[in-house]
Amino acid sequence: AASRIIDHALRNSTEAEYEPYEHTLAGKIVEICDGYFILDDTPVCVNEEDGKLYKIPTDDVRIRRCIEVGGIGVGAIVIVRYEPTLTEGNEIRGAYGMSRGYLSSGDVYVPE
Repeated sequence: AASRIIDHALRNSTEAEYEPYEHTLAGKIVEICDGYFILDDTPVCVNEEDGKLYKIPTDDVRIRRCIEVGGIGVGAIVIVRYEPTLTEGNEIRGAYGMSRGYLSSGDVYVPE
């Protein structure tokens, strides 16, 4: 019965377009300045030469609190959550959350 249901679904359905639950960027904080920080995603790239530096403004109070109160600083591996508005120069506008992560086998994990 299960195989008939699966066959029916495959024949009579259309593939849905992927929609991410949340837009995220993972990497290592390499610099914190007044009003922004720099994130390097090289640690999570398969090829080091594919890595990029991203400028992330700290104009959202939730991002500033992660840095100021959450103890996230230079050298920390983080995952940044943002609204999808990438601007010129690899600047990520719309960042609204950040969690400390840990590297393992080239992936970043966030403890729950």
